[in-house]
Parts: sequence; C-alpha cells; structure tokens
Amino acid sequence: MRKKIFIYRLAILTMFALIFTIGSCNKDSFSGKSEDQIGLRTSMPTNAEVYEIRKDFAQTFYKAMASEAGLRSFIYQKCQIADTSGYELVYISLKDKTVSRGLKFSEILTLYADPRILRKYGNDFFSTLTNLTPLLTISFPDLENIQLSTWNSTITPSLVAVSTLNDRAFTMYNVNNLNGNEIILSDLQTEEDVINSPVLVIHDAENHYLVNDEGITHQGVDIEDYMPQVPNDPRDPGNPGDPRDCWLYFLDAQTALENYIISGQSFYLVEHNILIDFYIDCLDLNGGGDPPPNPCPEPCERDCEEIDEHLVDFKINGWGVYSNIHNQLFETKYVFHAAILIAFRDWQGNISTLSEKMVTKAYKKKDIIDCSPHPCQGIWRTESYRIWTDWKKDLMGSPYQVTWAEVDNGQTTLNLKLSFGASFKIKEPTTGAEITETAGVEIGYSFVGDKIVELGNAPVFYCDPINLGNNTGSISFRCD
Repeated sequence: MRKKIFIYRLAILTMFALIFTIGSCNKDSFSGKSEDQIGLRTSMPTNAEVYEIRKDFAQTFYKAMASEAGLRSFIYQKCQIADTSGYELVYISLKDKTVSRGLKFSEILTLYADPRILRKYGNDFFSTLTNLTPLLTISFPDLENIQLSTWNSTITPSLVAVSTLNDRAFTMYNVNNLNGNEIILSDLQTEEDVINSPVLVIHDAENHYLVNDEGITHQGVDIEDYMPQVPNDPRDPGNPGDPRDCWLYFLDAQTALENYIISGQSFYLVEHNILIDFYIDCLDLNGGGDPPPNPCPEPCERDCEEIDEHLVDFKINGWGVYSNIHNQLFETKYVFHAAILIAFRDWQGNISTLSEKMVTKAYKKKDIIDCSPHPCQGIWRTESYRIWTDWKKDLMGSPYQVTWAEVDNGQTTLNLKLSFGASFKIKEPTTGAEITETAGVEIGYSFVGDKIVELGNAPVFYCDPINLGNNTGSISFRCD
C-alpha cells in the first residue's frame, strides 16, 4: 500500500475522535425478564415486533423530552452535528452517555417508561433493546417546510415511529397524542402534507454499519458489498490489492474505535462516508492524470490520452428521479452505485469481461437537487472515480456500459445481467491495416442493500468527446 494510506489513516482517526465520543465497551443482554418470561431469544424480531419497539421507544422518548430540558439540549446538539455531516444519532452509541442530572440516556428513558413497557420487555429494556434493533436511530427529517432552524431546545418536538409493516405509515406522539396516532399517507401525499412542526423520527440508521473483525455486518452482509469493488487489472493481476485488505487496514488505523456487544457478538459502528473515503484511497481509485493535448491531433481525442479512464461526475435528472429514489418515509440519505461493465482483450487475444463498482458517499437532498428556481434540477456531484483499465483501443472494447442504482442500507441482493456488443481496433495480419472486430458479451453484476431503485444504463464509446454528457434517462454522467 502506498504511503498516503497511512497519512489518510491519521486524518480519519482524527475525524472519528471529533464526531464520535463513544462510551466505553458495554455488554448488552436482553435480561430484564426471566427466561420463563421471554425464553432464550435466538433470532431477530419480526417486522411487527420492530414496529412495536419503535413505538414504545418513541412514546417514552417524547415523555422524557417534554420533562427533561437537559435531554432536549443533548439531542438538539447532536442533531446540529448531523445536519452538517454524515453523523447519525444511532442509539447504541448514545444510550450510555450521561445526559443530565448525572443520568444516562437509557436511565432517563426508564424513568419515564410506562409500566406496561417494562412489564413487556423487562426493567433494563432501554439498555438492552439494541440486541433487538441494533441500528435504532433518532433523526431530524429533511423536509421542505420544517428545517432544523425551526427547532430549538426549549421546544419539545413530536416523535414519529416509522412503520416496518406499511411503507406509507407511521405513528406520531405529541401533547395531543400521548398514546400515539397512526397516520397512513395516500399515494399522492408526502410527509410535508401532514408534518407542520418540528419532529424527531425513530427508524434505522441510513449510513452506518455494525461490522465485526472479519468485515461482516450484524445482518450477515460482507462490508465489501457496500464499498467500491475493483477487479484485478487484466494486464497486472497483482494490482490492486485485495479489497479484504482494506477492511483490515481500516481496523488497524482506527485504534479509537469502540465496539459494542450485540447478542454476545462484538461489532464496530462505522459511518459510510468515512469508510468510502478510506476504500477509495486504499484501492487507489482517486481520479487524476494529465489532461490530453489541446487541440488533439488525432481524430479521436482519447487516442491522445493513453491514461486511465475516469467516471468524473454525475447528477440525477430532476424531481421525477428524486421522487423515485425517495422510497422510504423520512428518508434523508441517498447512496448511488454504478456498475461499470467492460469487455477487454487479454494477452492471448481472447475476448473477456470484467465488472467493477463505484459507490458514492451518502448524499442529502440538498446535495443532489436544487428546486430554486423551479423546475428542480439535479446538482453535479464530482466523483473522479478511477476505472481500473487503461483505455487503449486494441485492449478495451467500445463501448463499456455504466449501470446505475440508488441503494438503501439493507441485506437484499439484486442479481442482474447485461448483454451488449463491444468493438476493438486491431491490425489486419497481412496488410497491417486497422480493422474493427466486434464481439457480443454478457456480464453479470449485483447490487446489495434495500429498496434498490434501478436507474438505467448508458454506453460510453471510445471516441466520444471527453466529458460528453451520457444519460441513462434518470442519471446524467461524464467520463474522461
């Protein structure tokens, strides 16, 4: 690995220290009830049980917020951090924090819990619920009509528990609905149609993972499935390094990472954006390279480059695409994956294929679309993602394909295939004249997550002008 990785490790370590001041290791156990009451839990709760946990948490949290000024101030300060960074208020990292009156967050919630909740789960429910919903998270939603600036710590916001049973439902708790009011939106309604005052949302983290030493999440997904993926360079099989090494390097760099015990297993809480930065650096995917001569003396500008190809930037194509990817209530983070599918000629002259994947940071709504003035326009986001193949016309087929999706945090695997034709410039053996050879290929690829929204694909041709605007119908992107 290059020296810059070790410099980068120090930068990440500093960032973690500033953003997360996570409490000391703690061992969670769902032990509030006796084994006769709850039995030995060997599986995760059902969707119905998760929704009940969210509602019980939200109801108690609202009662505590209404009475505890110190808790309101604590949560408000955390929301301010989240508003300007990738930080999320993941409960597992907050529950043992001392909030006010010398009490931990979980202890304050226990004080205000309805007796029925403690009878249902046990007296230590608010300390141990992370065994059942490990990524339970509190967030201030990204709504057009309600911004963080409309709230301050003297105001008790409403609490919303997002349903896991109905994609259009949530239960709200406030002074008028202490026992909760379930609201089901019609297909034509948005959150803004029913939310008109500050609100906090209880759901699962959108851009954090709980990962063990081996790089497996608490949901059983390999962390690599959420990260950029590169094949070995077909002309240099030993380069780049094994992506598995990147997770091990990351752990080695993050000496301040705290771990959490969930049902007897140890996990690290890791933010998506920080991990993405590290993987891009580890796999040497940072964009760069010398610009081509200008003007280019060759008929095709790319003939003047002879350097690595890059996916430079992208944007969504307006409000319709945003509405499509906003497919969870109170969703505030958007991560885009681009599968890059390539036909190439190996050293023996055989046509083969490879695929790699670009993964963006988690973007907020304000980062990807601008609706002032109307109509709404997508915002170009720079990626400068290095594609791991030199585009030489005799080796790399034209076109290659870029297939896009927006992927939410989850564990579903969507396996796909794409067939297309690719052309190669070769010299005719007897005359030496340059001729075109075309081959049909089929390449498989996959996206892993939840609520995956396919956003189409577009070809990139060898002799396209550099930084030509390619368009899938949903995504515009440029390559160099």
